[in-house]
Amino acid sequence: MKKIAVVLAWTIVVLEAIAFFLPKKELYYLAERYMERLGAIVSGEEASDYGWLLSIKDAAISYDNTEAAKTAQVALITTIFYNELSIETIELSDALASIAPPRVDFLKARYTIFVPHKIFLSGEGEIGAAAGWIDLFARKIRVVINVPSEIQQKYGQIFATLEKTSEGFVYERDF
Repeated sequence: MKKIAVVLAWTIVVLEAIAFFLPKKELYYLAERYMERLGAIVSGEEASDYGWLLSIKDAAISYDNTEAAKTAQVALITTIFYNELSIETIELSDALASIAPPRVDFLKARYTIFVPHKIFLSGEGEIGAAAGWIDLFARKIRVVINVPSEIQQKYGQIFATLEKTSEGFVYERDF
């Protein structure tokens, strides 16, 4: 029994070391090159690798040569037990501000091996507070958005296709 515990402990240490020393910055630039082929360009950012944390500051996002948004901070935490992607302060461009609220305070996606079939989502901004999940086994996405009434009136076209429940506006899709 003691040998199994030692092997398990060393396995965890090795996997955590791999997660820590993984070249996250280089993988980010590889993903950026892939996104360019899809028409999305991220520029002006400063990427830093701090072991379990990849930090990207001051990124400008363009799609089809049109400025779409700017972000103040993107952080990716990677361990073998817990992963989190958080984006802080997203400001949409003026062109998109006419169809959607121009500011998002934060977006988060969290995954843990203790609930291996779900990715938990949360966010907040001018559109209101949002919370939901992605079920990887059932292949479903569900997000509930609690929208202030003035935003609902101003950007009503966004909510026209969403189901209104006592929880708020519900976005549900299969993928």
